[in-house]
Amino acid sequence: MEGRTCRCGHVMDLKTSWTDVNLGRRFFVCDQKGDRCRCFVWYDPPICDRSKVVIPGLLRSTRRLEDEISTLQADNRRLAAENIRLEATNTSFESDNITLQAENRRLQAVDGKLRDAKRRQAQNQTSASGSSRCWIFFAIILLLGVWVFMY
Repeated sequence: MEGRTCRCGHVMDLKTSWTDVNLGRRFFVCDQKGDRCRCFVWYDPPICDRSKVVIPGLLRSTRRLEDEISTLQADNRRLAAENIRLEATNTSFESDNITLQAENRRLQAVDGKLRDAKRRQAQNQTSASGSSRCWIFFAIILLLGVWVFMY
């Protein structure tokens, strides 16, 4: 494919048409900037009528799929970032859980010591009340003895 020269003397560029009527058909156009001479020549022959129907449908389908891929990729990036955030939160919760389990073990030990102290206190009160009852009984017997002995 050799380069073509326009009637105005400039080199012509080879472009591709993306219109529904001439989809994929290549053409030469003058590369003059500003005041274009509007020189235009088809490079490829016209496409058949069947291709004019099929190709635009395929392109629309391809664009729709590309848009869906872009949406899914964006969703994937968003979910990956959310996953990283949730993993960090989970790590924080695991650390908090370890701390709370240690605190729970400490409180259970304190609770065990408190129960033991209450149990000992109850035993001491029981034995103290038993010995005071013993002294009261002894005092009553003594008083009865004194009373009987006096009369």
